[in-house]
Amino acid sequence: MANSGSGKRAAARLNGSAGEQAGIAPVASLPAFDEALGQLEQVVRGLESGQMSLDDALALFERGIRLAQACQQMLDQAELRVRQLVAEEGETAAMLLETEVE
Repeated sequence: MANSGSGKRAAARLNGSAGEQAGIAPVASLPAFDEALGQLEQVVRGLESGQMSLDDALALFERGIRLAQACQQMLDQAELRVRQLVAEEGETAAMLLETEVE
């Protein structure tokens, strides 16, 4: 899935030192939904490990929330695009049916 402008803006907001300390790449270079989801999975694994200070865990949790929000935004955009395509297809089918009836 291609990254839209708002997806890039969302990705640009998703940097955090705890994520970098946990070996997670900065999200500013986020190319697609799949990478954001992968980074979110890394955040979850990092938090589940319990091997960081409370401050680092809280910062990583915050980053995970931002990643989840960015993923949700990209999913919402994809759903909207699918709905638009389906609506366009429906209009095209209706026009074809009208042409055949005449």
